[in-house]
Amino acid sequence: MAAYPSVAKLSRITPINDRRSDISEAGYVRQVDLSAQQVYQLDLEHPYVSSTDRTTLTSFWTSNKGTTVTVTAGDGNTYDCLFVNEPIVEAINGTWWNVRAQLVGKRN
Repeated sequence: MAAYPSVAKLSRITPINDRRSDISEAGYVRQVDLSAQQVYQLDLEHPYVSSTDRTTLTSFWTSNKGTTVTVTAGDGNTYDCLFVNEPIVEAINGTWWNVRAQLVGKRN
């Protein structure tokens, strides 16, 4: 398992409700819990990073987009995660970049 790069980041951790609800033919609400444990969404923001750090983050995604990665988040906990999609990269002025990554996983 690869460790997420130690580029400075802001992190937002949100518990995901993995219950699925529907209405039965008799008109009752029913619900199924699909998780064995709590699942979390991690939104990682890397504001004003250099071109070198931007390349580190995007290369990490390219190499690990289909595998589990370990993230140490701002709350001090580690999470085993999968990427939800490719990181979003925004140019600030050609020298600095904002990079945002979204992952889902479980807390260790």
